[in-house]
Amino acid sequence: MNEPRLSHGTPPPRAPGLPLIGSLPGVLRGQYRFLERAFATEGPIFELRLGPLTALVVGDAEAAEEIFVKRARNYDKGGEFWNGARELLGRGIGASEGELWRRQHKLMLPKFQRALVEGYRPMIDATIRGAIDELPAETPIDCTRWCDDLLSLLTVRILLGSDAPMSLIRTVRESMSALFAQVLPEMVLRKLPPWLPRPGRARLAKARALVDETLLEIIADKRRRGPGEDLLSALVHATDEAGAMSDEQLRDEAIFIYTAGYETTGASLAWTLMLLARHPRLLPALQEELDAGGDTKPLLHACIREGLRLYPPGTMIPRRAVDDDALCGYSVRAGTLVLVCPWLIHRDPRWWPRPEEFDPERFIDGESRQDRPRLAWVPFGAGQRICLGKGLALLELERALELLLSRYTPALAEHGPPPAARLSTTLKPDRPIVLSLRPRAA
Repeated sequence: MNEPRLSHGTPPPRAPGLPLIGSLPGVLRGQYRFLERAFATEGPIFELRLGPLTALVVGDAEAAEEIFVKRARNYDKGGEFWNGARELLGRGIGASEGELWRRQHKLMLPKFQRALVEGYRPMIDATIRGAIDELPAETPIDCTRWCDDLLSLLTVRILLGSDAPMSLIRTVRESMSALFAQVLPEMVLRKLPPWLPRPGRARLAKARALVDETLLEIIADKRRRGPGEDLLSALVHATDEAGAMSDEQLRDEAIFIYTAGYETTGASLAWTLMLLARHPRLLPALQEELDAGGDTKPLLHACIREGLRLYPPGTMIPRRAVDDDALCGYSVRAGTLVLVCPWLIHRDPRWWPRPEEFDPERFIDGESRQDRPRLAWVPFGAGQRICLGKGLALLELERALELLLSRYTPALAEHGPPPAARLSTTLKPDRPIVLSLRPRAA
């Protein structure tokens, strides 16, 4: 692996802003459109100041490859952002570093291999069919909530097993929801003096205690029962030369898996359904492909990939520069918070003609594919730290779309502009995505 270079470039341009508060008002008002304007005027790498926080936003695919692959050792998960994440959510594989990450990766990677992921297909299909059976035909539905509920249920069943009682599933979902509701405010306010009154701190402590109690009881039960077919059981009984994971590490991994599996995939499914409803001319060909069956479904896979291009689940992937470096000719100082931005990379007109259009054909006909950088499409990260659950997420998206579109045709229930993406830890709409589902002729 290449060693980091000394910083010898020019300082990066800075996004428009005001004294002291920087670009904070512009980001709050414009959200992703502000970043897109800065990308257009300042270039694919620019400095972003948000009050006391300064970050380097990277919207260049080749620079992303330097960060994730070629010089990954110089871009780690250290610094204030990741310290806060570990303090609040634990040291699951998504946030761990160094020897702990290497051990967890070695123990967990085999559990996400394709053959094992395919073993969850019957349970995934049964869960999706059950959720579809409860849908009200012809009645507008909050697609965002339905997708979130479906993926939350799927994730808990993959973690705990298809035979887990609904009472336990509800307890896990409710305790996790209570925890996540407090995490983002605490990340923003955690550096305030501890003597300042803050009701959210008490709610966070209560939510964390409930998650700990719930998960540690489940883990103890799985240790007593022996190996099972669910993911958490597989992790409980995974061993290496140092033995098995501790209860606390297993708890942290369960929190991470739930967060990644439910939040990101649920949002991706909702966005893709919205895009299909807004492009009804695509639906007959897609449904014909699905009705025909077969092992290959090029249009379905292209629709999923194009949905992930336009609405990548992780729009900002944070790293910290360990040593001075340079990217695209710009200096990067040691300690800099670097935000790789798939939202911008996926809208770079150099690699994606008509970048705002939903055009799945670009993933079928290879439109300029040979000229694209390797990381021009990077919804799951890249390199050693690529999302472990990528294969599982794609399977869930594929099965949910195929089973839903075999029975219903989604249509817009509201006219006017679509919901806009809201700047947050995972890509959520600023208002519900409301769709109607028209039953297909038998």
